[in-house]
Amino acid sequence: GRRGRREEAGGSSVFVGFKQSSRVLAGSSWVALMWTALNVFALVGWLALGARLCIVCRQDRVDVWSAAYIAPSVYLLEFLCCLEVGRIAVGSLKGNLGLGIAIHYIRCFVMAVIFPLTGTHVACRVALFAWVLTEVCRYPYYIFGGRIAGVLRYLTPLATFPMGAGAEAYACIVAMESLDGALKVLAALQVAVNIFGGAYGWVLMLKRSQRELSSTKKQSDKKR
Repeated sequence: GRRGRREEAGGSSVFVGFKQSSRVLAGSSWVALMWTALNVFALVGWLALGARLCIVCRQDRVDVWSAAYIAPSVYLLEFLCCLEVGRIAVGSLKGNLGLGIAIHYIRCFVMAVIFPLTGTHVACRVALFAWVLTEVCRYPYYIFGGRIAGVLRYLTPLATFPMGAGAEAYACIVAMESLDGALKVLAALQVAVNIFGGAYGWVLMLKRSQRELSSTKKQSDKKR
């Protein structure tokens, strides 16, 4: 009755208050500086990972995922990406929460279950390069801002997202030969999610890129 509604309203107000507090905290200078430093670290990390991948992939039939520094670096950098999803959840960073959760769950599943079985396959390399390109073109927007960074931020995933999603799905198919039980079922489901959910996600990205770039262009025109 009334008590239940009061408790529900109280829980809702706590969540709203937490989001508002997070926005205030995110706006403080030292917190903003910390996130900028983490963004710079992540950008440098993804660049270094891309360079390392280029070196490793020059060797034929090498297990990329087992190569020195590759897997630990990806785990660390992906952890930073997951922190950003948390920031979106509490309202201190703009973004599509549902899409962010889906993308980074898929990455974590592929990293933990699929890549250890497909490190020598081309799908592993393509997926990793797609991740690297996406992140290298995303972080300058958070660090520097501006129209050029915005174009990179919103247009790059239109190419790298389908490339990565396709490679992840292909890697899942290859890995299914070595999987059984629940993990094999999850891998099969992941293939379907990447194909059909990926197509829907790409449409969402396209609409958002059009909206954000149009807004950025209007702001740029006003400054002239």
